Amino acid sequence: MALSILRWAPWITLVDALIVLLLAPTLWRASTGKRRARLRRTGLVLALLLIGVSVVTSRINIFEKMFHPISSVHFLPVAQAKLAPDDMLMAVSIGGESHAYPIREMAYHHVVNDVVGGTPVVGTY
Repeated sequence: MALSILRWAPWITLVDALIVLLLAPTLWRASTGKRRARLRRTGLVLALLLIGVSVVTSRINIFEKMFHPISSVHFLPVAQAKLAPDDMLMAVSIGGESHAYPIREMAYHHVVNDVVGGTPVVGTY
């Protein structure tokens, strides 16, 4: 269900924003009385600003900003890898092929996209 909502989210956001923009002129004209009209119009402008900010921020994936996935992984033979004796690694082995990811790198990136033994894998820490 969450993936369906995610897939339809841009359209839902667009429809919601259009509904608000279509209702705004009606609400603006419906304000009567000088003092009451000013308060309602001020509230309407603030609501429109809040909705606008919500629309923009709902389209930002904060986790992509926080975590920087490693999308192009480069490997070295074990003999050429410069690791301290106490460095920890995450490792995966599929179909006779093995890849290892230093925890030091994973602590910054948190996510690695890779292909091991012809199988796409995602490692996270």
